[in-house]
Amino acid sequence: MKRWLTLIGLAVLLQALCGCMGAKHAWSPTPVATPHVRIDPQQIFRQKNRIFVRVTFTNLTSNMLVVDRDAVTLQLYTGQVLRRSSGSTTRHEPYVIAAHASHPVWVDFKDDSILNSTSARVLWSEAVRDMAGHAIQIPPMQTTALQQ
Repeated sequence: MKRWLTLIGLAVLLQALCGCMGAKHAWSPTPVATPHVRIDPQQIFRQKNRIFVRVTFTNLTSNMLVVDRDAVTLQLYTGQVLRRSSGSTTRHEPYVIAAHASHPVWVDFKDDSILNSTSARVLWSEAVRDMAGHAIQIPPMQTTALQQ
């Protein structure tokens, strides 16, 4: 009998914890391609007041590139620019991506204004540099919330 009550209690607790995270709301991103890089979206979604961006970043040059995840920003349709949420309190080592190589890049952004957002742009230009420190110009990645 005690085991049954324990199992029921755990089931209720698990359901409560899962419900607190909120449902995932998918966003539809547009891939980015330049002579220097290709950014292929793998998954972009909103969960409560956070947007998660997961891409595959491909270096198309014959030199190494540096991707600083903490320098990636998100511009909401209102014009407001958000810094990476994890990067605001911690510092992550940049990725060094070899010539003609790919690497997964995950970033997320947190702000209450995200709850009402229907579109945004991921801004990469300040986050990608060559080994000499020169910024690589990359157009923004447009993304739009899908109807739920």
